[in-house]
Amino acid sequence: LFASLPSAVAVMDEAELTHRVAILRRSPLFMSCTDSFLRQLAPALELKTFPENSDLHPRFVPHENVFFVEEGTVVRLVEDEGGAIHRVESLIHESSVFGSLHVVSGKLSAATLHCTTKVVAYVLKREVVLEAFRNPDFSRQIAQGLCTDILTNAGRLRTPMFEQQPRKINFLATTVAASFESFYRSALNSLLNRKLTKVVGPLFPDMHIQIVSRVAYINGLKGIRTFLNSSVDPNKYANPELVRFLVATAPGLVMCPVSSVLEATNAHLNPEPVHTKWMRGYLPRCVREVIFAVGLNQMSDYFTERVPEQMVNSVTLRAACGSLLAGVISGYLSHVPHNLGTMKLMNPAKSYGAHFKDFVQRSEARVPASVPAGLRGLAATVLAVVAPTGVHIRTTQIVGSFALLNGLIASLS
Repeated sequence: LFASLPSAVAVMDEAELTHRVAILRRSPLFMSCTDSFLRQLAPALELKTFPENSDLHPRFVPHENVFFVEEGTVVRLVEDEGGAIHRVESLIHESSVFGSLHVVSGKLSAATLHCTTKVVAYVLKREVVLEAFRNPDFSRQIAQGLCTDILTNAGRLRTPMFEQQPRKINFLATTVAASFESFYRSALNSLLNRKLTKVVGPLFPDMHIQIVSRVAYINGLKGIRTFLNSSVDPNKYANPELVRFLVATAPGLVMCPVSSVLEATNAHLNPEPVHTKWMRGYLPRCVREVIFAVGLNQMSDYFTERVPEQMVNSVTLRAACGSLLAGVISGYLSHVPHNLGTMKLMNPAKSYGAHFKDFVQRSEARVPASVPAGLRGLAATVLAVVAPTGVHIRTTQIVGSFALLNGLIASLS
């Protein structure tokens, strides 16, 4: 079959030859080929080593090789129109085979093949594959193998949540979106405060402060994320996953003072001036802001990436859909720290322990009558944490805020 390899099979160890045949079967090109054909093709494989953080093959360059990875990790990376980098997950063959569907035609690579670790791989040259196609039986076997795979929807974006990268920030679009969203947020926040305090306050208090603070806050969350993404390389540290987590939480911590000013404008039961009462309830608010920031940024992008393009073609609608899912999770997880922070803001004289006790007492009426008296206190505590008062309002607020912000930013950008 291969005139250029007349004696390679004879000199190759039988175990190595069998191993290479198994390696070739990983590719959809050769999965249906007989052992006799693959044994003739196996000697053409060349074992090579590629260093960590090198590109196995760049994007938009014709494929001249098929790579069969033996050791290490290779990822497919693509950059979208906004400049964010995404991972592409293959749906048609093992993640250890790269380039087998492009090498026949020599088309430009659709993604960059990047080594995240040191990589050892067998390399099969394009000229060898083309030579194999000259044999009618071999060509038929290759065609049979390809027909067993679904070539449509061959890849999907599957970047881990804390590896999500931001699009290039558009401050004008973010400012417009935050201005609109500030009214929605103010109204829902006032409704939640009514639920917690039983006191009716205005829906849109001090909007001249709220709009400016909200615009600064949202631009800060987006801007700090973009800055850290370009300034910090987690792979340079001993624990890159921890660094990614810290980078994701940093915007919420940095912007918590601005959010505290926003909260203070809604705290009508606290007679202190805004420049003083913004500090009340700061610790639980930090926890809330971290959840909010990660939800608005990485988690929203994570779910947006997974919204099928076949179902939602619009970039704006996909961003809104992803934000809705992230909002449900963030709203639920942030509700207890939000309530504690708000109650401390409204009544700073009480300790956090006293506020939590009040928080639990509000749930006692919801404990079913069938629960024994000795367990009612525990049941009320569980209800206060798992299904807290006003959770539907808080979740609705976050869901709407995420959808408005990310949807409008995507649309206006």
